[in-house]
Amino acid sequence: MRRYADYYGTELCQKSWIMTEMESLYSERKGCGSSLRRWNDDQFYSCIRPLSNYTNVKNQNWSQWSCDTGVSGVVPHRSDPKNIYQPHLEIYQPVSTRTVDHILREGKEMIFSIADLIVSPTLFFETEEKTAFYQDTEGREHEKRETQHTVSVLVQGKSNRASTTFSFRSMTDLDWQSLCGELNSQLQTQAERPKRSVNHSSIILTEQGTEELLKALGNLFISDYMDTNVPVLWQKQGKRIASPALTLTDCAHLPKLLRSSSFDDEGALCKDIALIKNGVFNEALHSLSSSTRHKQMANGRAFRKNYQTMPKIQYTNLKVEEGSHSTEELITRNPSGFLLNRSYGGHIRGGKLVFGAEGWRIHNNTLVERLTQVQIEAPLFQMLRSIDPATDGYSNTLGRGFISPSLYVENVSVIY
Repeated sequence: MRRYADYYGTELCQKSWIMTEMESLYSERKGCGSSLRRWNDDQFYSCIRPLSNYTNVKNQNWSQWSCDTGVSGVVPHRSDPKNIYQPHLEIYQPVSTRTVDHILREGKEMIFSIADLIVSPTLFFETEEKTAFYQDTEGREHEKRETQHTVSVLVQGKSNRASTTFSFRSMTDLDWQSLCGELNSQLQTQAERPKRSVNHSSIILTEQGTEELLKALGNLFISDYMDTNVPVLWQKQGKRIASPALTLTDCAHLPKLLRSSSFDDEGALCKDIALIKNGVFNEALHSLSSSTRHKQMANGRAFRKNYQTMPKIQYTNLKVEEGSHSTEELITRNPSGFLLNRSYGGHIRGGKLVFGAEGWRIHNNTLVERLTQVQIEAPLFQMLRSIDPATDGYSNTLGRGFISPSLYVENVSVIY
């Protein structure tokens, strides 16, 4: 690779690569052009000029590019005291397991001092590492590794819960005192809210209301998730774990859906997978490594988020086969319950699926009250055993890949 000085001249190469950023655009067909972007004090200047040929790029008198004809805009000041002329690039700071245990123990003791907690707080620590490359003003490529740590905290009060997540790169940035204040504020805010009604009732999930349930089921049958969280589920393979009316398929080849794919990022063929067939746990989602570990066939479900990450097992398009009753028949069969047409914020906690929803309250087979903030809680496997799909109400969300008719679910907790 040529030195930057060969292209831009020694004048600009003497400037800091943090303060001056340049790029050259060259093509034999389209001619040539260059742009110069410069930070001066708190102002950002940009200038773009067309050049007739490659020779003009190399011999350009860059010192005359004052950017006075360019566009200027205000760049916000940095909030930290670091010197922008000498940036801190040593951001790879891995930590040992012993250090993590010590930090979590310290945080748990501090958080447990919050008044009205009935159980010890739950803490999760996660680290993500990635490698990035950058180039200095002389064209030399350098490698830097980045580490991002994330701490998630969940606390249980006498009548409410609170949770928070904090991401940081250096352990010195972790402020347990601030996290305690945020959790305490959430608990107090929830305690001051008026009491909400809790019903144990049946629900009908229709349109986008089925999404959170399908997400939970898709994640449940990822083999790596099963190994870590529900290893006993492997013993249920080939046995009935859900309602005989439920058939759930991960379809990798549905046309016009964004998640459809012929091959995964490990080169394995993507197959259509019947996760649950007539209520029976049929097959899990595998990568090459997990299929070898469990002595099963790989089914092409290892995908990357980007080129820097390792492939992880993911579902593609989840489809529920239709049942034998229409949505209207389900409402008639359900004289008092809830019809929910939107769901959001779903997660599994302690074996329970919890998600928010919007919809209607049903009374005497009639939609009588519009509800905008409903919370649904139920043991996930209990929901599986009581699901009854309808023949209509299909929701096909192209960006998310969930295809399902309306779903009737019995005996769940509805908080509104």
